[in-house]
Amino acid sequence: MRKILIISMILVTGILSTNIAAAGQVTQMDVPDNSPTADKVSIRPVSDSTFEEIKKYDFGKSRQALAAIEEQIRNVPPNSFGRIEAMLLDALDAPETTFAGKQFVCRMLRRVGSVRSVPALSKLLYDKELSHMARFALAYMPEPQAGAALREALGKLEGNLKIGVVGTLSLRQDTEAVPQIAGLLNSNDKNMAFAAISALGRIGGAEAAQVLLEAKVAQDFESLKDDSCLMCADKMLDQGKTEEAVEIYRRMTGKDKSTMIRIAAYKGLVQAEKEKAVPIILALLKDEDFALRQTAGKFVVEMSDPKLTKAFASQLDSLSTDVRIVLISALESRGDKSAAPYIAKAIGKDHPSVQLAAIKALAVLGDASNVKLLANVSTEQGDLGKAALNSLSRLTGDGITDSLLDMARSKTDVQVRCNVIQTIINRRETLAVPILLEAAGDDNADVRQASYKALGVLAGQAEIPVMISLLLQSKSNTDSSNIERAISAIISRTKEPDAQPVIDVLKKADDQVKPYLLSILAKIGGQNALEAVKAQIDSDNADVKKGAVRALANWPDSTPLHDLFAVAKQDQDAACRILALQGYIKLVSLPANRPVGDTIDLLAKGARIAERADEKRAILSLLPGYPCEKSLKLATEISTDQALAEEAQLALKKVNESIITRKLKATASSNNGDVKNALDDNKATRWATGHGMKPGDWFMLDLGTESRVKGITLDAAGSKDDYPRGYEVYVSFDGGNWGKPVKVGKSNKTLTVIEFDKAVLTRYIKIVQTGSVPNLWWSIHDLEIHFAD
Repeated sequence: MRKILIISMILVTGILSTNIAAAGQVTQMDVPDNSPTADKVSIRPVSDSTFEEIKKYDFGKSRQALAAIEEQIRNVPPNSFGRIEAMLLDALDAPETTFAGKQFVCRMLRRVGSVRSVPALSKLLYDKELSHMARFALAYMPEPQAGAALREALGKLEGNLKIGVVGTLSLRQDTEAVPQIAGLLNSNDKNMAFAAISALGRIGGAEAAQVLLEAKVAQDFESLKDDSCLMCADKMLDQGKTEEAVEIYRRMTGKDKSTMIRIAAYKGLVQAEKEKAVPIILALLKDEDFALRQTAGKFVVEMSDPKLTKAFASQLDSLSTDVRIVLISALESRGDKSAAPYIAKAIGKDHPSVQLAAIKALAVLGDASNVKLLANVSTEQGDLGKAALNSLSRLTGDGITDSLLDMARSKTDVQVRCNVIQTIINRRETLAVPILLEAAGDDNADVRQASYKALGVLAGQAEIPVMISLLLQSKSNTDSSNIERAISAIISRTKEPDAQPVIDVLKKADDQVKPYLLSILAKIGGQNALEAVKAQIDSDNADVKKGAVRALANWPDSTPLHDLFAVAKQDQDAACRILALQGYIKLVSLPANRPVGDTIDLLAKGARIAERADEKRAILSLLPGYPCEKSLKLATEISTDQALAEEAQLALKKVNESIITRKLKATASSNNGDVKNALDDNKATRWATGHGMKPGDWFMLDLGTESRVKGITLDAAGSKDDYPRGYEVYVSFDGGNWGKPVKVGKSNKTLTVIEFDKAVLTRYIKIVQTGSVPNLWWSIHDLEIHFAD
């Protein structure tokens, strides 16, 4: 409902609750610990003696009997309520029944009470302590006698008890009580007047509305009265009394009313008059009150009839700048594309803020007919251009792709074509690839570069031969570099790229193109590509030779190490030697699952032929990652070079620290933050998968340095059944290449001792759990590594 209605209801509830509590009519009690819950009480017939327990019940005593009665009431059919009602009324009338017992009876009568209960409950309406419970029982009782009893009491009660009855009659929406409640509207008791005004609104209907409209109330209650009038109108609208409701709504739209009342009244009018309300909404769009203008925008969104879209959109030109923005936003939210032609008109000639709103709206409302407009605007500087490009990328509907393709191949403005090509990328329009291949041969360099970029994103392996042809015909080094970059991007997305088309072209390409082809082969890798690259190392052309060395230096794995070392050691060209040695050092550092000592041997070979400090410095920077005695020795050798002495000493320090501290680390397939618990020598803590055991869960150790290991022990300690039902143990030098397991086995007890068949040199150990126990986790409370002597 409306915001003001919610506020009014909160105020009524708060005032009534405060006053009733002040009168001592609200009893707060804790449910005793021994009170049976629903799942502790058997669903069985309750004896008469159980109902007798009501009379003796008091707060703090066992509620077992009361809980049994509640359970029975919840589970028996309504035609069995009569007998229960009779026994409850007997307890209510008994003089010995406690206050707590009578409260309980009233609560139960709310569920099972009938006209038989009205006399007894009516008496309690005059009881200061139990009046609220009697009203609780009578509030939703359908019998008219219940309403009559409340109306009779209303004429006799005073103060808070009277206020309570007013509230109960409003909950019953008792129209017969309207004349009595009307007499209370100007009560000297403000709480009474407040309750009466609110009650008439809840009761609703024509009679209550007429009373409210004619009533003179205190100034403080004018807004409450207006809201209650609107509640009456809402009810009349629900009853089909549209004309009467509209009359009230119109009275509440007057400028003498508060903004909140006017908003609620206009909402009622819109709901009542539907399409007839269009002039009202248009007038609101022009209202001087900003809140009403915003509300009008919401009405535009909420009115579902598609015929109204054009009625609103056609008014855009007649509105002020800020209102046009509100209406455009509302039309965008409607999502009806029939508004697009009207919104598109605002883009070319309107205020920049309106233009921006219109451009953004076309992202939702536009179609293929708006492609050209947005493409042209996309060349604008600033927010307008960015918004147009974004909307162009988000357009939906038939024919958009065709429109974009037509513009991409057209001879229109270059920047427009480039933006269209960028849009094709943003939309991932793979159907555009043939057009992009055409555009890649365009006379304009900017169009060509945009096309290369798009092909790198959208083309596939099948287009590589055509793109190689483009490379052979490229018009500049910039073109060649960008074509090569695009082909490399395609290769990076291709699962198993084929090097043969590139190799075939390499054999007959001119020397200007070969370096780019060699670079592409480096992205593909593989033995065939490697042989093709190596064949160009002895080329007479210096650029081709350097291209071959550079390709080897950028190879995806360490396969060309020997070839690079040979060039670095003996080539006549100093630039080629430097390039080869730099590549050699980089490839040595790639993951290769080799022992640390072997890696240091390779670096030492490079250090001995290094002619410059830069390459030696690069080697020093790698040594801390391979802590061992050989690393210390190599750092010491390099330290004899005075230019590198300080850096060599720093490398020595770092290697020594790694060897001495040898910090053990761990990671896991799940609950990675808890892995430290398996390494803390505390069996009270643990790492666990956090889910039932399933094949594939793993726990990995980084020993810090290479060590000889002969086994490991996994202790499930306090989680005795969380041992791995099956396991595979893998070892690795680089943590990336694992090979075959060094041990496979099963476990059947808390302590899982895994002994390798022979000691292994490794840095990383991975334990993979292979068993399956859905209801048990895999846990490690303590982990021990068995190092070989």
